[in-house]
Order: sequence, then C-alpha cells, then structure tokens
Amino acid sequence: MPDASGSGGLTGIYVQMVKQLSACLFAPLIVGQILQNVSPERVKNISLKFKFSYINQVLMLILVWSTFCNQFATRIFWHVSSETIILVAFLNVGLYLFMSLVCLWSARPPLPRAKSPLLPCFGGGEAEEEPAYMRSVRRLVKRVTFDKKETAAICFCGAAKGLVLGAPLISIMYSAYGNEIQSAVTLPIALYQGTQIAIAQISVRVVKAWILRGEGDEDVVVNNEEKSEDHKGHATLSSGYNKDTAV
Repeated sequence: MPDASGSGGLTGIYVQMVKQLSACLFAPLIVGQILQNVSPERVKNISLKFKFSYINQVLMLILVWSTFCNQFATRIFWHVSSETIILVAFLNVGLYLFMSLVCLWSARPPLPRAKSPLLPCFGGGEAEEEPAYMRSVRRLVKRVTFDKKETAAICFCGAAKGLVLGAPLISIMYSAYGNEIQSAVTLPIALYQGTQIAIAQISVRVVKAWILRGEGDEDVVVNNEEKSEDHKGHATLSSGYNKDTAV
C-alpha cells in the first residue's frame, strides 16, 4: 500500500487517498444531496423520525473522543515539547483570525462610502461628484454583498476546521504508520478544535451586538441610494429633453 513516505510513488498515494475519500466522504455526500433534491419532504420526515440530527452529533462526539483518546494513549502531549504546543496554539489563533477576516471581507467587501477620503480615485471633497464607474462598481459590490446575519454565518463556518474531516483524512494519508505518528499529526488540528470554540464563544457577543446595532439600516441606505440614482437619471433625461426642445 502506498504511504505518505512516497515509497509507493506520489501517484499511488493520491490515487489511494482519492479512492478512500470518495468511499468515505464524497459518495455519501453526493448521494445525500441527490436524495435531498429528489424528495425533500420524504427525506425530512425520515430524518425527523429516526432522529438523524442526534445520531450525527453522537457520531461526531465519538470521532472527537476517539481522536483525543488516541493522543492520550500514545502520550503525545508528553512527547512534544511545551514550546511546540505553545507555538502551535498561537499559530492556530492567528490562522483562525486570518480566515475569519478573509471570510468577512469576501462576504462584505470593504468598499468605502461615497464622498470618502479613503477612495484613491475620489478626492472626498464635498463639491466633487463621484465618478460614474465608481458608482457602477459600488452597485455591483452591493449586489454580491451579504447581509450581516449571513456574513456572521459565513465567518463562523468558513473559518472552522475540525476533526470531523481532518481526522479521517490524516488516517487515510498516514494509514501505514502507527498510532503515535498519527497522533502527532492530528495534534495541531486537535488544538485548533479547542481554539476555534474558545474564540467563537468570545466573539459571538461582539458579532451579535454588531448585527443588532445596524439591523434595518442597510435597507434604508440602499433604498435611499437607489432613489438618489433614479432622481439623477430622471434629472439627466429632463435636462436633455429641455435642450432638445429649446433647439
């Protein structure tokens, strides 16, 4: 069997990994999505009848529990230096915050408001008018921008990296090695699991206050800007019509 050392060849490693991932992850996901779209009501009734949500949570807990049990059984926390664990913990915090910012800026691009001095192509003077292409860019960005509730969901879900996918992937890639090597490889993602839970618990209050503070304001701003654009368009057409009439 090919393993991560490359003795069986890199092609064999990836072929074996794709086969096992397809059987364990992609095939159930594809079949589930097909059934969900073919007969959503029946799938919902079966899910409620057999309590699939509770079964899912139990299986996830068993997976996390088995991973931590494997790490404590191999005493990996005693074999790895405390400096390494501290470094991995700080890297996990930085990675989680970085991924959260990427998700935030992807869901809500930080485009400055009109008349903003932050715009490099717009001086920010009150008498100046924003260029037409900048208004087009602003309208385009608003069409692909998510609201605050959707943005919060994207940030919490997009930055999350757990053992549910990481542990099976590591076990597939390092199946030729013993439990000690697999425990050492799963250590960073196991620490990341606790790190993201702790940061999410702290940031949920901030995100909730951010959502409640601006709720309803975005629709008012968008409607006002749309009305302003319509008013400018009507004014332009009226002036053009008056010039043609005068001629």
